[in-house]
Amino acid sequence: SVFANGTSNKNKILAISNSLERFNDDSNSAHTNATDSHNYFTQFREGESTTAIYAVRSLGIDPLTGKELYVTKEGNTTFDWNPEDKIIVGDRTPDLQGAFGVNLRYKRIIASANFQYSVGSQAYNTSLVHKVENINIRNNVDRRVLTDAWLKPGDDAKFKNPNGAHTYQSSRFVQDNDWLRFSSLSISYDLGNETFIKKLGMNSLRFTVNTNDLFHLTSIPLERGTNYPFARSFTLGLRANF
Repeated sequence: SVFANGTSNKNKILAISNSLERFNDDSNSAHTNATDSHNYFTQFREGESTTAIYAVRSLGIDPLTGKELYVTKEGNTTFDWNPEDKIIVGDRTPDLQGAFGVNLRYKRIIASANFQYSVGSQAYNTSLVHKVENINIRNNVDRRVLTDAWLKPGDDAKFKNPNGAHTYQSSRFVQDNDWLRFSSLSISYDLGNETFIKKLGMNSLRFTVNTNDLFHLTSIPLERGTNYPFARSFTLGLRANF
């Protein structure tokens, strides 16, 4: 037997309070600290989603200068980051999420596999900001600082020069967040009515192996650090019926 399910959710803010209006004003103020700008990718605007991602649109790193090229609300290009140019560039709520799996039995073998999925959402990847661009090159840094950063005119690079200006919030760090997780697998073997089972006074005996998080495929490379949110575990079980 197989199963599958999915759910989709849409939301819209009908009205906001004065405190949320002040929060929106703060998020659109001229931040002098680049790090602060990345704390305001979420805003709460009437008529919009509660999980919308706001940022200034980016055309990437200019090959000639190594500076980031932005797009204003009016559609003009500029090297100057302005918080007033922030618009919706993604949403953290997926278009569809759910689970699917299969349960099967062949003679005395019973197996069950379960998967979870999510498609159609975006995420603001702050790890790229704090580990690749807004870093101190005197400390231990991500290898992408050496392999993917702009160094000289003509470089087609993903990231700015680490010796350059601080990085501000932009759509360059908004990425599609689609993923598929093999959440669990269970395999059992049922000894049934074997003669030695009867001699032990049991009606049946079943061996079971369970494991979880066999793999996690994602469109965004996971920044795990020293914590492992998808730690794999194995469980052996023995069930006897008398």
